[in-house]
Amino acid sequence: MSSVSYITKLVSPSFVAHEEDEYKLILYINIPGLRVQNVDKKYSKRTSSNGSHEFIEFKNRSFKFTTEIDDKLYSMSVACLPGFIIPQRCSMTYEDNGCWITLVKLKPISWMNTIYDDLHPGLENSKGENRL
Repeated sequence: MSSVSYITKLVSPSFVAHEEDEYKLILYINIPGLRVQNVDKKYSKRTSSNGSHEFIEFKNRSFKFTTEIDDKLYSMSVACLPGFIIPQRCSMTYEDNGCWITLVKLKPISWMNTIYDDLHPGLENSKGENRL
């Protein structure tokens, strides 16, 4: 009797941050091999066509995202954002080879200095190991 074992490799995707205006922070997450399909042409809604185990969750000061592509689990979990967000207004949009996450801030304060300053925690993942 033989058993087949499937191994999924955990990958911390590369990403960039950009403030669209004083209320929005846009993150682009690079996910090589991600493919999308149109679900609703009227609203240009797109979803992953080859991702599995997809998950996105926004909370007041954090968010989590995961998707599995070709036996690689891409995961990003930010445990403490520089400020509060409005979870119900945040969103994610897929495109080939990546996705865009829009975080809508509660207050119009720039986060870019905090994210890129060596004296601040930046965007901490849930284990506190990495920063942007």
